Amino acid sequence: MTSIGTFVSYKKDSESGIENFIELKENGRNIEIVDGNKHEFASLLLNKVFIAPIEEEVNSLVKGFATLLSKSLISVLDEDELELFICGDEGIDIKDWQENTVYEKPYHKDHPVIKRFWEMVEKMPTNDCENFLQFCTGSRRVPAEGFKGLRAANNRLSKFQIKERRLSDGKGFPMAHTCFNTIELPHYETTEAMAEAVHSILNTPECFKFAIE
Repeated sequence: MTSIGTFVSYKKDSESGIENFIELKENGRNIEIVDGNKHEFASLLLNKVFIAPIEEEVNSLVKGFATLLSKSLISVLDEDELELFICGDEGIDIKDWQENTVYEKPYHKDHPVIKRFWEMVEKMPTNDCENFLQFCTGSRRVPAEGFKGLRAANNRLSKFQIKERRLSDGKGFPMAHTCFNTIELPHYETTEAMAEAVHSILNTPECFKFAIE
């Protein structure tokens, strides 16, 4: 088998432009790469170029991560499951959202304003719905266990809550309390009026900031 090189990597000095060779293993400059050791060479080169330069930073990240989640807990997860566990689900199940929502009087699940609210949410494009969820809870994603897994800023379970926002004319913007997954809704007379107010919030940075506490 013809050799395609030796167990050496080259690194160019950023200041001088001179290329320096680095042995990937002891006596690497004298070890030819052949079919029998090509996988070892690829592994050593990958480690030298991509892993070793950031090893200290990665170890610090892993150490910090371990203070939040134990290794025994995440060792049974693959990369997709770990992403879901950390980031939550990209999809938004409106029915699940409804079933895990609580209301403060005078609102209740059959109140006209609440019916208009869910009608508005169901008609939202996916991106708007994600932005609205972020406006209400601080996150565009749903916990891995669904809306029943929503947590407050103190990390305690805290269901989505809708309260009344008392305004003399029933107009104005909703007010969100992201630390408690709570939104205050004015008494909108129509679904269209509610949707217009929410649309203004989601598409106007100044309104978005103003309407969050």
